[in-house]
Amino acid sequence: MEPSPHRDGVLVEHKVIIIGGRGVGKTSLFRHLLRINSETPTLPELRSFQGGMTLSDINCKVSLWDVPGSNEDPSSVHYRNSAVCLLVYDTGSVGSAEDLIQWVSEVLRFSPSCCELILVGNNKGAENHQAKEIVKRLATSRSLQLQTVNTQSGDGIVALWKRIKKSLCIQNQPEDWG
Repeated sequence: MEPSPHRDGVLVEHKVIIIGGRGVGKTSLFRHLLRINSETPTLPELRSFQGGMTLSDINCKVSLWDVPGSNEDPSSVHYRNSAVCLLVYDTGSVGSAEDLIQWVSEVLRFSPSCCELILVGNNKGAENHQAKEIVKRLATSRSLQLQTVNTQSGDGIVALWKRIKKSLCIQNQPEDWG
């Protein structure tokens, strides 16, 4: 069966955003995800990318955004119309894990209710037990997905992309599919 270019006559678009504090590996994650999905070379100044893909036999446009790592001036513009939000933290940093609490609150305040939040631990080397516990409590209290990657080695990136695609496929289904 040939994929449909539209659902109900409307081009299906999905926005995936990557958020987190400074230095946690958002841009590295962004570049890894681009390599999985595109032949386009990753340029240092590239902060967003749009490309086509097929989900649930429907051709879609997916935009991937690398949001700057400062939470000093929260802006709802980044979160508007997001389908998936990847909240990245450094598994070796308690401060990074604590910052997730604020990031989750901000995203929940500004993003659509259907936006799936996935906590992404970037394991740059040493894990911090206290950071791990903070994130586990947050994930449990908010019923959030939790995934670990290593942006230096690339470990876990493909599994994370499969998780994102699964979420987009679920959101892509017409409401009457059950």
